[in-house]
Amino acid sequence: MDCVLFSGYCPRQRIGEYYNDYMIPLLSAYSDCDVIVGLSPQGFTRIRPLQNELISIAPESRIVDSDVTGYQEALRVLKHSGKVYDKVYFIHTKGISYYDNTKRKEAREKYLYSFFRSRAEINDVLKNPFIGSWCHTGRLKDPTKDLGYFNKICDTTFNFTHPWSGIECLFTLYCIKYDILQRFFEGTDDSFFERNLVDIGHNRYFFEHIFPTITDRYGYYPYVKEFWDYNRETHLSMVSKWNPNFDMGRELVW
Repeated sequence: MDCVLFSGYCPRQRIGEYYNDYMIPLLSAYSDCDVIVGLSPQGFTRIRPLQNELISIAPESRIVDSDVTGYQEALRVLKHSGKVYDKVYFIHTKGISYYDNTKRKEAREKYLYSFFRSRAEINDVLKNPFIGSWCHTGRLKDPTKDLGYFNKICDTTFNFTHPWSGIECLFTLYCIKYDILQRFFEGTDDSFFERNLVDIGHNRYFFEHIFPTITDRYGYYPYVKEFWDYNRETHLSMVSKWNPNFDMGRELVW
């Protein structure tokens, strides 16, 4: 069984009227999954479940002006649920920042619904034991220069076994094998889930650029369907430096 973590965030305290726009298609697409909804407290105090989704509202002390608060709260609930899953989907209120309703709908169609329709592909890709996560869009970054602040925090906070590969996910829509999350939970104390992440050195893009790197930091390859500004030689070089024992030609189908 799989689980969905949904982060609800609204920059102008009006998400209540749009909750159904996101949740109805999500519950339809993931009707066979458990759904945990983490909400930033702005505008969410009157939200009621539509079906059996579990809703948890974060305290105001953890508010960050992005989807960070909701994801952090949903992860906290997942960790303490005691349940074990095969895969966990990370989904959020993509496009909610637009004032224009047409643009919000376009963003949902372009990003969310496209992600929903990728379930069969995701299932197929993650059957590979060497692959730990799936995201649609990513880019290659210099692992020796980018995310330096997070690297420093990781060295003293988390129990990672590998360096970051330099592969970065975009748009905060991805799927990670639960085994990887379980290792993260085991190596992370509760303070990570109880403190404001920006206050401890992270930024508002933590769950977009940073959190997915737990995949390669635990030795699994983070699969990206499409890269921005892709260079194959750079990609191969980065992966070989990340894990010399990982043979992309053998482990992955191109």
